[in-house]
Amino acid sequence: MSLGGRIARQARQPSGLFGRVCFWVMSHESRRANRAGVALLSLCPGDRVLEVGFGHGRTLAALLEAVPNGHVSGVDFSPDAVRWAERSYAPAIRAGRLRLLCCEDVQMPVQDTSVDKILSVHTVYFWTDPEEHLRQFARVLAPNGRLVLGWGVPTAHSSSRFPDDVYRFPTAGHMTQLARQAGFADVRVAPSHDESRTFLWLVAAKGSAS
Repeated sequence: MSLGGRIARQARQPSGLFGRVCFWVMSHESRRANRAGVALLSLCPGDRVLEVGFGHGRTLAALLEAVPNGHVSGVDFSPDAVRWAERSYAPAIRAGRLRLLCCEDVQMPVQDTSVDKILSVHTVYFWTDPEEHLRQFARVLAPNGRLVLGWGVPTAHSSSRFPDDVYRFPTAGHMTQLARQAGFADVRVAPSHDESRTFLWLVAAKGSAS
């Protein structure tokens, strides 16, 4: 397997020593996007928040700080990511403020209508069934809960870093359609630009009747 292919697979499911290196790189590369995603959540102190694909785990700290009277949950595909985050956030876990789960399937082990806000950044590339992922998000969100998804748009220069057998880049229109089909309302996708890179943000509210 080529180095590029190995890096791509580690980005999807980091593990081992190489996974730790990938986490370190991703934590720096995604810092600005993660901050923007947290801001788009419009968090309240008592919110119950779920981060899907917490990866390097640094955004969990920002979420815990933003909801001092609430609760944070994190779901990740990588068992190593969960183990590393459990060590880093042991005090918050013991205090009952944070719950971390490993989920290798689209069916998340999260109760229906149990969270108010969901954040997921740099995960849509790896979804084999985007519509079902969005239906799962709608299932666990409380009525009028908010979903924030963020993903990058590859350039001609960077596309070679993202092999087609690992990465899928959805269009704004396609994600908007799927979100509405899954039961979301007030769906909007807005671009942001960082130097030469374009980032897309989907922000949606769960319909009160969903």
